[in-house]
Amino acid sequence: LSPSSAASDVYKRQEFGDYDAKELTKISMSQLKHNGVKLYKSDAVNIMKLMTYFVSHHMNDGNGRFARNFTDLLVENRDVRMFDGSDIDKLTKDDYMAALNSIKKRNALVNKQII
Repeated sequence: LSPSSAASDVYKRQEFGDYDAKELTKISMSQLKHNGVKLYKSDAVNIMKLMTYFVSHHMNDGNGRFARNFTDLLVENRDVRMFDGSDIDKLTKDDYMAALNSIKKRNALVNKQII
C-alpha cells in the first residue's frame, strides 16, 4: 500500500448507532454503583423513565457520555443534601428532578446557540 492510501484508511468515518434508553440506564446504574451509591429497584425504574424521556426528546446526545453526565448530576445533587443533614443513603425524587432540570437548561442553552 502506498502511504497515501493507508493514510486515507485511517480517516474513514465509522458510524455507530445511538444508545437506547435501556443501554443508557444500564450505563447510569453501573456508574452509580461505581460511585458507591446504594441502589434500589426504584432507581432502575426512575432512571429508565428519565432515559426514555431523554431519548424520545433527543436530549441524550446519542452516546454514553450523556449517561455519565446524568449520573454525575444525580450524585452531586445527593451530595449537596449531606450539608443540610439529610439522609444520603438513597437518591430522592428531588435528586432526579434537579438532574432533569439541569439537562433541560443545558439543552435550552445549546438550542439558543444554534438558532
